[in-house]
This record gives sequence, structure tokens and C-alpha cells, in this order.
Amino acid sequence: MALVILATAGTATFAWINVNLDTVRRVRDREAEDRLREQMAAWAQALDPARQPEGTAELAPGLPVQWTSRPLRAMAPVPPLPGGTSTPFRIALVELTLRVPGPAGEVVWTGRRVALERDADTQPPAGSTRAPR
Repeated sequence: MALVILATAGTATFAWINVNLDTVRRVRDREAEDRLREQMAAWAQALDPARQPEGTAELAPGLPVQWTSRPLRAMAPVPPLPGGTSTPFRIALVELTLRVPGPAGEVVWTGRRVALERDADTQPPAGSTRAPR
């Protein structure tokens, strides 16, 4: 009888340990994905979706990142600055999606960015280093 009680207690203990080990593994995977998403968000700040609407690069050595962007608003002239000063740029709101292989599958980060490009009608004259006024 004591052997049956010991076996039952041992089985329950091993099952409890297995559940805890699975939970620890899931927590570690989630923490790794969260760190990866933070890196992706920081990396996306340097990305110019107007010049490169899609592509691939390395987020870190051996860690490829693939991105795509889609415009949420069409390119529009930047409103004049206070005092009526115009700018030679156009802006658009774009949705940026980054994909990176993660520890438990693909990690996806989606955010919104402003795409900025020089307006073709206000290009500076050839050889000029200053923007037109």
C-alpha cells in the first residue's frame, strides 16, 4: 500500500515539475520575442519607407529582417511653416511591417511611420547646396 501511495505522489510531483518547466520555457521564449520586437522598433526608426518601401537587411549579425510598407495616406505637400515659409518636402503616413525569424517562429512588428520625400517641383538648382526658399 505504501508503494502505491509513493508511486502516486511521485507521478504527481513529476507532472507538476514538467508543467513548471514548460511554463519557464514559454516565458523565456516570450521574453526573447519581446526583446526582438524592441530591437525591431528601434531599427525601424532609421528606415526610410519613401526610399525603400520593402527589402531585407540584417537586424543583427545572422538575424535577417524583411520589411514591407504600404501607404495609409497619399503623398501630400508639407503645410507651410508659421510665417508662410514653404518646405520642399512631401509626406505620407505608411504602415511598416517587419518580420524576423524568432525562437518560436516568425516575429512580426507593425507600426506607423511618416515617409518623407523631396518634392520634385522644388528641387534645388544643379550645383546648389541650399534648398530653394
